[in-house]
Amino acid sequence: MTVHRTQMQNAQDAEMTKQVRGILPELLFPKRCPFCDEVVGFAKGCAECEPELRRLFRRPVRVARETHEMSALDAVFAGCWYEGDVRDAIKRLKFAERTDLAYPLAALAAQTLRDAAAEGTVEFDVIVPVASSGTELRERGYDVPKLLAQRLARETGRPVLFALDKVRETQRQRTLSGAQRRQNVKGAFGVKPTVSVRDRSCLVVDDVFTTGATMNECAKMLKEAGAKRCIGLAIAVTR
Repeated sequence: MTVHRTQMQNAQDAEMTKQVRGILPELLFPKRCPFCDEVVGFAKGCAECEPELRRLFRRPVRVARETHEMSALDAVFAGCWYEGDVRDAIKRLKFAERTDLAYPLAALAAQTLRDAAAEGTVEFDVIVPVASSGTELRERGYDVPKLLAQRLARETGRPVLFALDKVRETQRQRTLSGAQRRQNVKGAFGVKPTVSVRDRSCLVVDDVFTTGATMNECAKMLKEAGAKRCIGLAIAVTR
């Protein structure tokens, strides 16, 4: 009987240790809302942000061709408008070294893919992140499209293919008009000679879809290298 009680106690102690270890990271590093950056702890979501996020969610998630540059893209999907809390979260990811935000933002992009699949067929073989410039990588120290693509690979089970290179430096897109953006990125990307995209359907990933110039130029290069289809995916899109 004593041995039996000891075994039961050991099992209970082991289970308690497991539970403590499970919540310890939350206690030491409390979960924050990716949108307002407030601590939410064990809550499933942020009550403060829910009304704002409902306003920023886009349905349908397909981006209209009439408003963006998409000549080389078969379709583009974005789940949110690039405004308010969503814009602030993306800026923290890009400019405030908050690489932890890549996880929830990529999960949001993965949900966009599921919504897109409900609206119609979304087929792709590989995930291709938009290439960052050498200057961006040196200044930032990390690659935002790469982080998003890697997380999406875990969500979708599709591999990441680092097919694109930025072959020349460009001006910052955010300071340019639509026509200037298209000219700025023309010929700025190339497909790596060691990577084959022939007959592949590519999901081209970036954080924000603004005019569409950058992603469209990437899709153009992929198709010139033999890609069968190019679909774009972004966390957010401008109106």
